[in-house]
Amino acid sequence: MRLGTALSWLALCGAGACFVDSTGEGGGAPKDTTSVFLSGGFGQGGSPSGGGGAGGSTVSGIGGAGACGDGAPSVGEECDDGNVAPGDGCDQACQAEPTEDCPATAVAFLGQLGEAVDISGNTAGASDTLRLGDGGSCKSDGPDQWLAVQMLVSGTVEAHLVVKSGFGGNHDKAVLHVRRGCQPDLYEDELACLATNGSTPGEAELAFFARAGETIYFAVDGSGAGDDGTYDLVAKLGSVCGDGNVGGIEQCDDQTAACSGCMRVDLACGGGLGNGTHDTVSGHCYVASEGSPVDFWAARERCFRAGGDVFSLDPNDGMLPVHVGDVWVGLADFATVDMLDEFRWLGSGGVGTLTTMDDPSNALRCVNRTPAAQLFDRACDQAHGFLCEITLDNP
Repeated sequence: MRLGTALSWLALCGAGACFVDSTGEGGGAPKDTTSVFLSGGFGQGGSPSGGGGAGGSTVSGIGGAGACGDGAPSVGEECDDGNVAPGDGCDQACQAEPTEDCPATAVAFLGQLGEAVDISGNTAGASDTLRLGDGGSCKSDGPDQWLAVQMLVSGTVEAHLVVKSGFGGNHDKAVLHVRRGCQPDLYEDELACLATNGSTPGEAELAFFARAGETIYFAVDGSGAGDDGTYDLVAKLGSVCGDGNVGGIEQCDDQTAACSGCMRVDLACGGGLGNGTHDTVSGHCYVASEGSPVDFWAARERCFRAGGDVFSLDPNDGMLPVHVGDVWVGLADFATVDMLDEFRWLGSGGVGTLTTMDDPSNALRCVNRTPAAQLFDRACDQAHGFLCEITLDNP
């Protein structure tokens, strides 16, 4: 598929952010690509008085006709949160609006195989909303811009960031954050963080699985103070679960006894991380990786790439994995200002009880599980194996 950027429309945007094309029919873009340009000169929503750092505007939905407030985004609606109340990120006309907690006002929908959103952005002049980097997490101390992608179907999202100019002399100081939520200061929202200093300087890419109804947030950032520049970010739907075709990171797609949703129900459910154990109650797959110890952030990213997250205790889980070694699990205390030792499971938000606890009360702490099934708090930048809970499209 050819990805269009509709560059001929850029002159119409001026210094601020603008919506370029909701159908892919303008500016030479193909019909399965939506293009939008983000400019850092303005704040949220392209308004000179806007706060935050989105610096951009919105692309339109893919769904058919529907009423605003029915909870189903449709053509002409930038969002639909199931109500018509303003002030909650989606206003009474189902248009995205800035909130204090969410700098992402550029919203795109993915609902058809091969569909893509192409963002051409410039972080110069944008706000610095993401200021993470403690405890070994990904550095993020430059101006940033945000994109929210709402999933109308379940499938594989393929994201590719390419630096066009700036972000250091070798274009190696850009960072692509992939987050479950849009509150910039929440470490628990960080699913993956990729810098452009890898084998191909100036580029970063990953594929992951997202479910229908989920909103995934992308943030393009810089790894050093003042690092900014221009970039292209493409988010493409590389597979759709349930269409009978195995694609992306799907393990299967035939709806038979050997395939539940898009995940196998045998040892191969481990998603390339090793042999997994499928739980028929939750429909999830558990797989432990102990061969190459990594820090907590890298562990979570590897689980995310495989189609899930680090294991997080949930009341709906049936069989719990017992015979595993020294592994990270999804239990952490990321609240560094409350002076409390309160560890919560990332999946359910439930409070976890540790075997021992020796952390300073205002530091990021993550939890590893021992072969004896004991839970210990650790500095998040230590190296351990990890236990993934792979979900793909299973309930």
